[in-house]
Amino acid sequence: MTIHSLITELQTWFSPSPEILAAAKSSKITSKNNPRFKALVRDWMNGSYDEDPGILYNEVVHLLKK
Repeated sequence: MTIHSLITELQTWFSPSPEILAAAKSSKITSKNNPRFKALVRDWMNGSYDEDPGILYNEVVHLLKK
């Protein structure tokens, strides 16, 4: 999974700024090359963020800003 695809999926709950969307689209971060992102995706798929997807969104945005 790419960071862009996850940000796109999270648009169900959030409205990322155009800057965040552009950063996600141009980012090379994937679940195959970034261990932290891989863990976030795994936890998301396992339902860990069902009660508060905002935590996941903030973590993903933080990865983009690094």
